[in-house]
Amino acid sequence: RVNKLPTARPLGVDHEIIEVVCVPSLERCRDTLLRCLEVSFDLEWGHRWPRAGFFEQQSMSAFIQLLGYEAGRATKTFIVHLLIPDVRSNFRDLIGIPIFSSVDIVKTGHSTAVGDLPILMKDLGVIVCNLFDTQEADKVVMANQKCEPNCKPIGLIPLLLKYEIIGQNDA
Repeated sequence: RVNKLPTARPLGVDHEIIEVVCVPSLERCRDTLLRCLEVSFDLEWGHRWPRAGFFEQQSMSAFIQLLGYEAGRATKTFIVHLLIPDVRSNFRDLIGIPIFSSVDIVKTGHSTAVGDLPILMKDLGVIVCNLFDTQEADKVVMANQKCEPNCKPIGLIPLLLKYEIIGQNDA
């Protein structure tokens, strides 16, 4: 049984979280991220609400979290509100093309192939270049490890079960 879980690497006391709710703040976000060699992102999206008694099978991006790294150190976290019309309509030109399409900036995401990438393309017209997907990296690492039969990749639930932090009925 694990008594103490490892803690995440601290961002530092001077780390800022900035909400992007207008075009000038979107421009400041772009200017900051253009100085970075790596940008981590996570797109939050969902399905549109039911209309006229049926459920549209369309997605809609709500906001994207962007975290830039300069010299191996996190700079600022930007939370870009994509439901604000001015922010949404300017996202592609101010962030999508200069940041996501740049081959000089490494973009890092998790499980992007099944969610973030198609939604970024469909909703915002953004194509991502030079991407490191942590889920895909995990698949490669796990495939190269020597596992006993029926070994499964370790995700959060299997990890919590392995160290008896939760029980089988809790999973």
